[in-house]
Amino acid sequence: MTTTVVSGLPSARSEFSDAVLVGAIVDRVCEKMLDDYRINRFFNNRPVAEHAKALKAYLNVALSSDLDASKLLDAYFAVAFGRDSPKSRTSAGQNFVPLPDVVRAEEARANNLLCPAHRCLMKFHPDDAHYDVAMAHLAAVLGELKVSEAGTYRLTMLAESVRDAVLGRRVYDRKVA
Repeated sequence: MTTTVVSGLPSARSEFSDAVLVGAIVDRVCEKMLDDYRINRFFNNRPVAEHAKALKAYLNVALSSDLDASKLLDAYFAVAFGRDSPKSRTSAGQNFVPLPDVVRAEEARANNLLCPAHRCLMKFHPDDAHYDVAMAHLAAVLGELKVSEAGTYRLTMLAESVRDAVLGRRVYDRKVA
């Protein structure tokens, strides 16, 4: 598996190397996303603190060093989107053979996983509208925390640059400038 890293990361590292600031951003964004009916169905029903802890661990490594953080990313996806008890295969729609176009789309998404646990999120078929909700929460939190305009721009561009990867459309190779 490859880890997603974006071109603006080195400039974001200098501003967001403060673990306290990153922690505050993550705590508030996780809380907002888990409280939002439009996207909370994607997330595991674990407490906000568990979601935030796993995401903080990943971001603190990704934003502060050149180390490979793929295991931490996998841990975050497992905590945030994994399910402890899978639903029965007799759920509505599970007993029907999918149409060929649906199968091909699923195969394409399965080949674009960021890490093994990313598959947990992909099963829920997130799309751009869901990502837009998450981006709106990020922007709101950055405003609440009075992050500088330049910092807000860098962080939102960083988040936007991984949209396709998170939505299973493309995986980026780890390249740090």
